[in-house]
Amino acid sequence: MATKQREADSFELRNGNGEELLTKKQIAQVLKLSARSIDRKIAQGEFPKGMKIGSLVRWPKALIDKWISDQWSNRCKSEAARVNRLSASGSGQS
Repeated sequence: MATKQREADSFELRNGNGEELLTKKQIAQVLKLSARSIDRKIAQGEFPKGMKIGSLVRWPKALIDKWISDQWSNRCKSEAARVNRLSASGSGQS
């Protein structure tokens, strides 16, 4: 069974557009998270669900790239809002 799983993990799938489809293990390595953390994020609606291909689950690379980009954008917006609040609260004092 473990051999079949290793073969499945090493087999590179592509969708109809030729785009690479990633495994949860590959995504976990990129994000520096455990597979279980990804499962929790999916359950909480914080991460996109993968698509089933037979018994396998895969994510289009573009979807993961967009998710990462969105996370970064949201973080930058939150940080900018925090800085603006701090600046506004400090500007009334002289």
